[in-house]
Amino acid sequence: MVSAGWGKGAPPEVSVVVSSYGRAGFLAGLLEALEAQELGVEKFEVVLVDNGSPDGTWAALQGALSRTGIRLLAVRLDRNAGAGGGRDAGLELARGTVVAFTDDDCLPAPGWLAALTGPLLGPDQAPTVVQGRTLPWPEDGPACGPWARTVWVEEPTWLFETCNIAYRRADLLGAGGFAGAGEAPRGATGRAFGEDALLGWAVVGAGATLVFQPGALVHHRHLPASYPQWLGELRGRGGFPALVGRSPFGRRALWHRFFLAPRTAATDLALVGLTLGLRRGRRGRRVWLLALLPWLVLALPEARGRTGRRLPVRLAQLALGDLVGQAWLAAGSVRHRTVVL
Repeated sequence: MVSAGWGKGAPPEVSVVVSSYGRAGFLAGLLEALEAQELGVEKFEVVLVDNGSPDGTWAALQGALSRTGIRLLAVRLDRNAGAGGGRDAGLELARGTVVAFTDDDCLPAPGWLAALTGPLLGPDQAPTVVQGRTLPWPEDGPACGPWARTVWVEEPTWLFETCNIAYRRADLLGAGGFAGAGEAPRGATGRAFGEDALLGWAVVGAGATLVFQPGALVHHRHLPASYPQWLGELRGRGGFPALVGRSPFGRRALWHRFFLAPRTAATDLALVGLTLGLRRGRRGRRVWLLALLPWLVLALPEARGRTGRRLPVRLAQLALGDLVGQAWLAAGSVRHRTVVL
C-alpha cells in the first residue's frame, strides 16, 4: 500500500528503509520525525516493512498512509523474517540510489537525512558507507526506569548499526544484502544477530570507505527493562566470538582487536588483580585495588546515571553484570574458537 504522494514525480534519489516488529505505538513519532526532515519530503521516500508484527502495526501503517505527506510505501510480511530479512524486503522495493536505514524505535533529528546522505549524493561516486550519531531520547528515559535499554553511537564503529547508516543501493546489492538466517550467527537466545555488521564488513571489503557524520543525529528511545532482564540480555555477549570469526574485518569492531569494549578489558584486569591478590595475602590487597581502579573509573558514570539506589549498590549490580557478561564471552570464545575478551 502507498501514500497519495508515492507516485507523484520522478522517484527520489534517497530511500529510507525501516523494518518494524511489534512497535505500533512508536510509528507515529517516527513518521512525524521523517515528515520534519530538512531534506524536503519531495527528495526522499520511505519504505516501511511490517515484519510479521503480532500487534496493531499494520493497522497503524494503514492509517498513516492516508494522513502522511511523505512518499510512503508500507508492506506486510506474513511472518517475521528476522531483522535482516525485513530490511532486505524493504531494500528490494526501494527506488533510491541511496538507501538510509533507521529503526522503528528511533526519532531522527530534522537535519538527519540531509547530513547522512550528503556524502553519497555528490559527484564523487566512490564506494562509501556513512554512519551517523545516535543518542538516547531524553524525554522517555526517567519513565522507563534505571535499567532501560537504549543505544549510543558517538563515534565511528565497525558494527555498522542500522539505526543510523546509509549506503548506495548498488553497493548493498553487490554485497548480497543482509545475511540470511543460515549465515548470521545466533546468540544465546537462538536469534540471529550481527547482520548489520556482516553487511558493513562485506561492503568495506569490496572497497568502500567508512565516513562518520556527527550532524546526522538520531535519538533512540528507551525500552523498559528490569535488572534481571538486563542481566539476561548479557547472554548475547556469547555470540560475539562467532560474529567476529565470520570476517577478517571482525577484529576492527573490538577494542585493541581482542576486547569487546574498554570496560570488559578493565573487568579482566580486575579479575587478574584479584587472583594475584589472593595468592599474596595481605600484600596482594594493594595489587587488587590498583587493578580495580580502571573498572571503577569506567563504571562510575553509568552507576551515577542509573538513579534510584545508592551508588555502592549500583556499582555492585554493574560488577555482577560485568562478571556475567565475561562468563558468556568466555563460553562463546571456547565454543567458537575465537577469543573475545
